[in-house]
Amino acid sequence: MSRVGKVARLPVEIRDELNGRLENNEQGPQILDWLNGLDEVQEIVAIDFGGKPITKQNLSEWRRGGFREWQIKQELLLHASGLSDTADEINEHADASLLGDNLVTVLITRYAGILARWDGNADAKFDSKLRALRGLCHDIVQLQRSAHRAVEHKAELQRQSEEEEERRTRREKDRKLAPIEAAAYRNNLENTYGEFENGKWLAAYKTAVEFNLPIPKMNDPKSPAQTGTAANSTMNVQHEA
Repeated sequence: MSRVGKVARLPVEIRDELNGRLENNEQGPQILDWLNGLDEVQEIVAIDFGGKPITKQNLSEWRRGGFREWQIKQELLLHASGLSDTADEINEHADASLLGDNLVTVLITRYAGILARWDGNADAKFDSKLRALRGLCHDIVQLQRSAHRAVEHKAELQRQSEEEEERRTRREKDRKLAPIEAAAYRNNLENTYGEFENGKWLAAYKTAVEFNLPIPKMNDPKSPAQTGTAANSTMNVQHEA
């Protein structure tokens, strides 16, 4: 829910600095002197709050509301960053995708140890150990499946990224080669259609169709069309076809 108080109406850069000052336990009077001395703050309170400066009460309300929300967000970001760093350290020393498999091996060893010491009596203590191991097995299997799916998803994203990069490279190569190929294609057609009255126009027309270029017009002075009547042009196009 958006806040509507005086402090909440300030630019985000000022609110971030204010939160930093509060985090560093700067005294309220000092903060108010700094805030109300800023040109941006004076302009906002003049327009939206009748020129009344930010007060101790406004600051207290922000400390209990917006500032507390900011602190929670910073804690979440710090926690997420710590988890990311931990994951990176684990990946440096072990294959995370195999951790679930390793845990399964540990549980199997535990099962073997219990059975090796079992005297054949299924007492409460024995049942309790088995239940604990069964619960751990269920959790580890779920984690193992999630880890494998994550590895597969990451591999799929990598594959899609590589394919997209390959397509971009191919498109860029085609874009650079297209003018050269079009010119060579058109020159060959001009040699082929040289006997026609509008042979150059025919070559330009077919090149435009082949390479998705603007179609030349017979009456366009910039086109390579030869001088001739529309009837002759139509006859030559039909003859070429």
